[in-house]
Amino acid sequence: MSLYGVIRLLSDQYGPGIAWSTGHALLLLGALGFIPVFLFLGTFASGSGRASRINAAVGAVLGVLGSVSVAVQAAIDLYAAAVSGTQTEMVQWQLQFQSQPLVMPLIYSVVPMCLYLGLIYLAGVLAFARPRPVPVWIPITLVLGVVAMLLGLDFISLGTLLLAVALAPLARFYKADRISHGGGVRQAAERSVRLP
Repeated sequence: MSLYGVIRLLSDQYGPGIAWSTGHALLLLGALGFIPVFLFLGTFASGSGRASRINAAVGAVLGVLGSVSVAVQAAIDLYAAAVSGTQTEMVQWQLQFQSQPLVMPLIYSVVPMCLYLGLIYLAGVLAFARPRPVPVWIPITLVLGVVAMLLGLDFISLGTLLLAVALAPLARFYKADRISHGGGVRQAAERSVRLP
């Protein structure tokens, strides 16, 4: 997603072309890449209690729904450019498609926001879990990244950079998850080296 933001900043092209196709292909891959992140965070944030598991599952489901919606949006924009010869034709195709029932809320307005909502929700679960499994700066940085992305597409690179900074330290927990036997991700993480 960060590369999509860079291409968008460097190119003023809106319509069929290399910049549009490359940027939206990267956006598609970036959105799909969030799915395993949400699945991991949902597993890691879940505790032993029923309420904790429900909260973590809610955040993960929201995030996956948002990720899929953004990916579909990127794929549709790629298709629109592929079947259109000019910017005007592409815009007309998009407007016609968006006029179909439920297309706007499912793909463009409501459901895509679930990606950000899921991140914020899981950040809250991670921050207030007892015992807290991650340093408090990680959920704070997650929220700051979401806020930056919500400011507009021009800030998507900054937002994804902040998300990467927050998520990178959690990579070690993937390893802890894979080598753990019998315990959950949190138990394995608690046996591993503490985050700085």
